[in-house]
Amino acid sequence: MIFPNYIYILFPLFLTFFVLDALGSSAFPLVMSFLLAYLSFPVITKLEDKRISRKVATVFIFALIFTIIIVALIITLPIVYNEILQFIKEIPGHVKTVIFKLDEFLIAQGIEVKMDKAQLIEHVRILTAKIPMETFGKITGIFSQSFSGIASFFSGVINMFLFPIFYYFIIVNYENISKNMNSLVPRSIRRSLRAYFDKINEIFSGFFRGQFLVCLVQAFIYGIGLHFTGLKHGLLIGFVTGLLCFIPFVGFSLGAVTAFIVGFANFDGWGTITGVAVVFSVGQIIESIYLTPKFVGGKVGLHPLTSLIALLVGGSAGGLLGMFLAIPLGAIVVLTLQVLVSSYKKSTIYLRK
Repeated sequence: MIFPNYIYILFPLFLTFFVLDALGSSAFPLVMSFLLAYLSFPVITKLEDKRISRKVATVFIFALIFTIIIVALIITLPIVYNEILQFIKEIPGHVKTVIFKLDEFLIAQGIEVKMDKAQLIEHVRILTAKIPMETFGKITGIFSQSFSGIASFFSGVINMFLFPIFYYFIIVNYENISKNMNSLVPRSIRRSLRAYFDKINEIFSGFFRGQFLVCLVQAFIYGIGLHFTGLKHGLLIGFVTGLLCFIPFVGFSLGAVTAFIVGFANFDGWGTITGVAVVFSVGQIIESIYLTPKFVGGKVGLHPLTSLIALLVGGSAGGLLGMFLAIPLGAIVVLTLQVLVSSYKKSTIYLRK
């Protein structure tokens, strides 16, 4: 039996959404397993080149990633948690100091700005006082929703065990999955579609694999650099800045502004301020000249203006997660438009005189 062509397109899409919906909470470990498999597959193949079997390499890589995450959380979580709480408590004091110093500077220049400083400082104090409680409330809310009732608790435990199982079988059958999906593509468009998905793979690998390494190195540079400048909470500010560099413009801007506010609030000479400026300048130079060309290259290839538009749209549509995914998804949209324009220029509509 031969069905209309649109059935062959709509049915797989419907089936995919149906399966994900039917899986419910189990869809999350499945999707995350695919993502981790995609990110770690190049490492698995390199281990295979050294005559290590794929099954052993898969177990080793997963165990290594799991161990690193657990050890890092055990060591850093208490320190980072206390550092964040202390930093939040000190925000009103930092803002108060900066406001009064800025006011003194403007008056010395003959500029008088009329504002209710006390009301502004009190407003900041109230806002920052809510941060720990709101954050704690959200975390407890997530846990209460995730583990409300015995059934939900066991569902959460099962999902934790499903994650490594999914990951293992995806890696072991990685080529077969790719080959089977490729075999379902119509032969007439198989070559062009393969080229299209190769470019998408290049975008994702450049962003997720490459940008991940760039962010880790930047977190190290900013964290250690700001710590040695003597900036209060320098290690925390620098580390968070590096990790937020996953979101272009946002991570660097927030980190630099925060560092300078804290620096001026605890002003004891221009040494620390100069050090902060040097650390951020050196970090940007290293990122622009070496890190991005080395690990990301021109794989994402978005114009800065297009990146800003993608970030605005992503932030509006999906919040922080939307901003995180905005750049690779924006690059895919641009790539798709380029393919469509190229196809249009070869069509009879365009070539008709």
